[in-house]
Amino acid sequence: MNIFKNTNVVSDDPPILCVDGIYTPLEEELIKQELTFLYSKLKNAKETGAADDGSDVLKTNKRGRWLDDFYQDRESSDILTLNRKVTKVFQSKKGDSWIWDNPTTDYITDSTLISYYGDGAVYDVHNDASFVTAITWFHFEEINFNGGDLVFPQLNIKIEYENNRTVLFPGIVLHEVTPISLVNKDKRMGGRFAITQFFHI
Repeated sequence: MNIFKNTNVVSDDPPILCVDGIYTPLEEELIKQELTFLYSKLKNAKETGAADDGSDVLKTNKRGRWLDDFYQDRESSDILTLNRKVTKVFQSKKGDSWIWDNPTTDYITDSTLISYYGDGAVYDVHNDASFVTAITWFHFEEINFNGGDLVFPQLNIKIEYENNRTVLFPGIVLHEVTPISLVNKDKRMGGRFAITQFFHI
């Protein structure tokens, strides 16, 4: 039984899922409070190792922070506690595709990266070293930017940004983020936040 009513299958092969509203309004508020706390503690892309292929050229200029390194105890973080919910997507889709049949909650581990995309931020084409990647997006107040969509160039698929939208896909699939353009460039935290979970078996 699918407990997530707003789940759309974007692609069967490779399997890509889009889940809207995975977090309740109260959970979203807790997540945003933590994002506000972490905003001033974000590091540049070089420090987070984002899509670092060993060269001096990074594929992104966003800022981020690995939460598993930041907190000694997962329970100290609402984000790290609440994002256990994403593993339930695997259970709800079991039998639908080979990739959702493989992970079991007893044998998967994950690491969580929060990212902030400000004016001009982009993420060029890359893949992840994960079995499954899950990305959840947020913004504060009224949306203040254009762009920030997730594109799978080899599949000719674009998933448009929506607040509290989660996209799950095999990490090996090439993907990119379209450039962010802020409407009010002076607005603090006026861009796009992403909570990315990298699942490993």
